[in-house]
Amino acid sequence: MTLFLFSAIPAATLSFIVSKKMALNSSVLKPGMLFLIFGILSGIFVSILNGYFTNLNHEPIGNVNTLLYAICSVGLVEGFGKYLFLTFGLFFIISKELKTRNVTILFSTMIGLGFAIIENFSYANNYGITVLISRSLIAMPMHMCCGFLMGCILSSEMKYRTLIAIGSASLLHGIYDFWAFSECRIAAIATFAVSLQFMFIEINKLKAND
Repeated sequence: MTLFLFSAIPAATLSFIVSKKMALNSSVLKPGMLFLIFGILSGIFVSILNGYFTNLNHEPIGNVNTLLYAICSVGLVEGFGKYLFLTFGLFFIISKELKTRNVTILFSTMIGLGFAIIENFSYANNYGITVLISRSLIAMPMHMCCGFLMGCILSSEMKYRTLIAIGSASLLHGIYDFWAFSECRIAAIATFAVSLQFMFIEINKLKAND
């Protein structure tokens, strides 16, 4: 239980920060916490998929194969899992009045953070609690950025937005993971930094157009 709390506290903190940055009413935080839980459930769902399809867990040899693995076997599977639980929450739980563009983006972001909770918990359980420090600083916010990107596209008027949202989030996640798998930490951190910068730029645009 203690390990899970240490995994969840950074996600709850980031959720609060993003909601404040987006200047959203505090009333959305309560249903937002539900999407944090949905994110956790999406992580469990993906873990079950990985258990049934063990080929998803075998990292291949070679840069091209590793890139395809990172985008498809990791990014796409995780992105699809997040999308399923986000869609379920938006269609069956959240009222139509609450489903504004900004709120949808926030909930998608929280799905990503919820997914990171269960992933961090799994890593900490396998490798020790100290791994939470690095993952809470980079890996968890990276999931947040992927969720934000997915929410931005899903809440837009873009044609084929569902496919583009899942594809874009999967691509971003896959590129980051490719650098991480290749142990090219500078490139991985640069990918994260650009993603975070994009998120804050888009938040400022959303606030300006609100």
